[in-house]
Amino acid sequence: MVLALALATLFLALYVGPGLDAGLTDDDAMNLYFARQQNWGSLLWANAAYWSPAYRPLGAVVYRGVYAIWGFQPEPFRVLCHILIAVNVVLAFWAAWMLSDSAFTGALTGLLLSYNAGFSDLYRSTGTLYDLLCFAFLAAATGLYAQARRGDRAPTPAVLLLWVLALNSKEIAVVLPAVLITYEVLWKRTRPPLLVWAAAGMAVPYVLGKLSSKSVLSTVDGYRVTLDIPACLENTGRYVGALLDPYSAPVHFAWLVVPAALAWILKSRTAAFGLLFMLAGAAPLACIPPRSGFAFYVAAFGLALTAAALVAAVWDRWLPRLGWVRLGAVFLAGLWIAGAQRVELSPHLSEADVRALAEALRGLPPPERGARIALVGGPFPEDNWTPVFVGQLVYPGIEIERHAVPPPQKQEPPRIVLVWTNGQWRRAD
Repeated sequence: MVLALALATLFLALYVGPGLDAGLTDDDAMNLYFARQQNWGSLLWANAAYWSPAYRPLGAVVYRGVYAIWGFQPEPFRVLCHILIAVNVVLAFWAAWMLSDSAFTGALTGLLLSYNAGFSDLYRSTGTLYDLLCFAFLAAATGLYAQARRGDRAPTPAVLLLWVLALNSKEIAVVLPAVLITYEVLWKRTRPPLLVWAAAGMAVPYVLGKLSSKSVLSTVDGYRVTLDIPACLENTGRYVGALLDPYSAPVHFAWLVVPAALAWILKSRTAAFGLLFMLAGAAPLACIPPRSGFAFYVAAFGLALTAAALVAAVWDRWLPRLGWVRLGAVFLAGLWIAGAQRVELSPHLSEADVRALAEALRGLPPPERGARIALVGGPFPEDNWTPVFVGQLVYPGIEIERHAVPPPQKQEPPRIVLVWTNGQWRRAD
């Protein structure tokens, strides 16, 4: 256990740590813009009314809070994300321990989740903040539930509170009721506690809210659900393949037969639970257009738990006197992680370009109500919306336009025109 946690710490420092130097991305400018579109009252209400169509309101609170204190600086965002990554390794260890009643299984699960090249965006992009928050609260809720049920106690309402925080971070958390029912079926085989049915009931208005016409999720093509079973299975295989090797082909769904058969032969309820957790976590992703590997972060907890539980079960059943088997499994996991460092990093914004634009905008006289600010040229690609989002962050409510050449002045009130000339923004109206 000590070796697994030591290796996890080493990988966090060596492979995840350099992501502290990453800048902000286009998505961060967009996320900040939409977070600033809402006042604090509406954001707090959206978090309390978890069923509202608001888009990931807890992430919006974090974005807006960090921006309110430090502005459009990448360092505070990156530090926060890295703290969450480290905390999530600890939570994965604890939740797996509570589920399996094995500290070794927990430590190996944490090690397997400490770094994966398929999760490269987690380490380099603040836009994955939603996934990091969701993992933290969902793992905490699952571990707290398992801890109570191990002692034959009723789970506390804190499980529901943690779940609501996870729901407000990312939609994949909606799978928790299915996860808790799976736990009861595998371990208790009795009627689930009232809290489980309460969670199932709470999920209904949440799903309806997120699928309503007022929700961003119902209007963006990238979130449209397609119930094409072969395509859903292929997407799941693609995510699993990205964890095994970021550049591998999708894994055929038949791979599930092997760990499922081993879980049955070894009578490992923990391994079976991990597989079902993975499938539940994959379900909301599998039926929408595929993302990068980071989207599988929550579901990957189940996959890591299955692998760790199978290793522990093999050792306990067939090799109980050979302690080196555990050490060997940990070393092999470490070697696999260390050998899979080929990653493609997400493009980041030039902080100098963002700061130069923000300073030029702040140097303008306060625009009149209804005014427009036209940005002509600039160092940003033509199809990049970052200048518009930055302009809205500096002057909320003022329309920001982008042009290749100076526009005609026929509107009332007239446009304020900033032209990119010789590496500087200059007013030209």
